[in-house]
Amino acid sequence: MASQAHSSDAEAPRMHPMANVSIARFIPRFTKPLLLTTHIPSYRHSFSPPVQERQAQAESSSSLSSAKNPNHSESKQIQTTDDADDRASSEYGDGASYVEWNKLLPIPSNLLGGSFQDLFAASKSNTRCTAPPPRLVFFGEQHHQPHVMRAQLQTLHALHAQCQQASSADHAPTSTPPIYRLHLILEHFSVLDQGMLHSFSQGRMGPDELAHAYHAHSEESFHIGHYMPLLMLAKELDVPIWGGFPPRRWARQVFRNGVDAVKSDEHKRSSPESSAAETASDPTVSKLSGAGTPRRSPLFTAWSSVTNISAAHRSYLSGLMRPDLPPRFPPISDAATSAAPALDRPGQPTIYPTWLLQPQNVELKGFGPAQALKDSYLAHVTAWILRGARDAEPSAPASQGGSGKDRPVVNVALVVCGLGHCEYGFGAPERVVQLLSQHSPAEGEWTRPYIIASKPLDSGIWLGYEHAQSKASAQEHDAGKQETATRAEVQQWLSDPWARKMADAVVLYDWIDEPTNEGEAETKANDNAHVNPTPPS
Repeated sequence: MASQAHSSDAEAPRMHPMANVSIARFIPRFTKPLLLTTHIPSYRHSFSPPVQERQAQAESSSSLSSAKNPNHSESKQIQTTDDADDRASSEYGDGASYVEWNKLLPIPSNLLGGSFQDLFAASKSNTRCTAPPPRLVFFGEQHHQPHVMRAQLQTLHALHAQCQQASSADHAPTSTPPIYRLHLILEHFSVLDQGMLHSFSQGRMGPDELAHAYHAHSEESFHIGHYMPLLMLAKELDVPIWGGFPPRRWARQVFRNGVDAVKSDEHKRSSPESSAAETASDPTVSKLSGAGTPRRSPLFTAWSSVTNISAAHRSYLSGLMRPDLPPRFPPISDAATSAAPALDRPGQPTIYPTWLLQPQNVELKGFGPAQALKDSYLAHVTAWILRGARDAEPSAPASQGGSGKDRPVVNVALVVCGLGHCEYGFGAPERVVQLLSQHSPAEGEWTRPYIIASKPLDSGIWLGYEHAQSKASAQEHDAGKQETATRAEVQQWLSDPWARKMADAVVLYDWIDEPTNEGEAETKANDNAHVNPTPPS
């Protein structure tokens, strides 16, 4: 795994120039991000005509052409298919179009700008007390972008401040207020890297030593220097850092050989013998809270979530592999079509019923399960951390100004991962909610995932005719952060993924091409795609 770019790692460790510098004190001086929180489209607003009809028209046109000219060329077939796509788009309206972000905003200068403190601050309807932070925040990144890292530092700093304020807010004398404890969960480290993260958080390993250990032992191959400021800020704020992904080779094994190929590896990782060996080498065991939850996440058993991929998620993954074309919704059965309510409008075509979901298709190997393994494992680690909220921490005695009562700990998770793992709530977010709901019905009632996406300023989004016809849906929940949600709202969010917005907030930034050399070419190829697709070899 070592490359020319890492040749200097063999040198003697030296003190990182910022090892003793406070990063938190510089965050308020950062330039405010360009934050978009309104008029964010939902997934169903971006589409192409139904695949079933497009294929039928293409086959019909191809058969007619073949009958007239049996020796027609392959290029003629491609042209015929394109013509069929054009006719299908014409039948369903103007079809999808690529729209730049600034053209979605009526008055960009009025809608852009702000801070992450604004996202997590007290609600306007409840100004007397500090609102609790959202329990689950996903930051969908495009890897190794400097401006995205700046926004991540601001997010971590603001969310930590919100946790601190909510923990120290005034409450009724008879109540026992909770302590909100923030955790940082990263795609860039696997669960096997947890030992080095723990050593770094405990001060037994410096930034340079962490970088050396990462390049020598981790399989994840990210440019760890880019993420060092985020790691150092988390350490400074005493925010636990967690590796959220399975090892990269596990995803490769699922891609080639199927899910069964990695089950034994997971059992080995979670075996008592493996845990004892790791504890012996690292006797200081980190805790989720004062009650003493062990550092190692428990055995992963949700293998059905890896092999059962919904039609909505499958359609999203397909769109990621063809970003130059609009998302393509899967075909639906005649029975589902006849049972769906018609939305005929005068002078408008019938809206394609994208809220109808097909039964999940079982896939045992390939790109879909490899991606779903990452999503499911990230959800597994995140849900395990959030479930630690039932622990309690002793508070200060009443004689010292405290309540004298044990205070419950409410864990808050900030998950940093590629956009392809959380955009539109696909991938990891809904899996976290499902796991929490299965573990305890009451868990699913507190909130929906809060998703922050990052997009280059000069990029855009595919929008179809449904966007123009469903403006009310596009503006749903645009008032700001939804602090709590009922079980019915959570279940609706899970059952109708087509209606989910791309994100609750979008960070717009200037894209910067990262410098590369020959030794880094393979690593960049794996990391630059925002879905982190598993390579076939």
